[in-house]
Amino acid sequence: MHRISICFYQIGKMMLGAALLTSVLSPAEAVVIDFDTLPNGTALLSGTAITTQYQPLGAVFASNGGASAHVLNDPPEAVSQPNVLVGNDVFSDLFLRFVDPTTGSPSTANNVSVYAISVGHAQWTVTAKDALGQTLQNFVLQNLSGPVNGLGNQDLLTFTATGIATIDFVFTIPNPLDGIGIDNLSFTTAIPEPGTIVLLGTGLVGLLGSGWWRRRRGVRVDRAMAWE
Repeated sequence: MHRISICFYQIGKMMLGAALLTSVLSPAEAVVIDFDTLPNGTALLSGTAITTQYQPLGAVFASNGGASAHVLNDPPEAVSQPNVLVGNDVFSDLFLRFVDPTTGSPSTANNVSVYAISVGHAQWTVTAKDALGQTLQNFVLQNLSGPVNGLGNQDLLTFTATGIATIDFVFTIPNPLDGIGIDNLSFTTAIPEPGTIVLLGTGLVGLLGSGWWRRRRGVRVDRAMAWE
């Protein structure tokens, strides 16, 4: 019995160690949303309302007052052809939330980057927040040296903050000639891969099994001593 208990314990330790090592050495693959196709490969048409269609990839979108975001066909300015994403229209704010792809419950993301498209004389403030709504990082964008409408401008925003739950894209100084959107959102999530979950589960089972065998053995020893 004692040998069985040791075997369970050693297996449990090895499995837990492998799971932890896997989670550290195997970073999540980056998700890229280009707003040209849906996760199922369907091509997006200009004017399509976007809300939860990208939940399977871990992101949902909205605009002012809970309105939908929208796809805009913009080949001259899009990073990947032909679309960009805007708010309810090109002059509306845009809001991004990271979610669990399966349940839709709030989640967080790391290694986030996104292109701001066509920032001109309007001022756009982009704010990343954590799960408690605290500001982690922000960018204030305005290009006063070029055309009012910012035609052709592509500003890559790379977030160094981790644990980002939401990103707000807000017009802090609007301009009636300057509409702005986003393209090529990239991020990673902290959701463990299935293989890592299996390793963790197996390791915990091994450790629990070890404890069970030890307790059972202790009861038998106590009973044997009571009969002496």
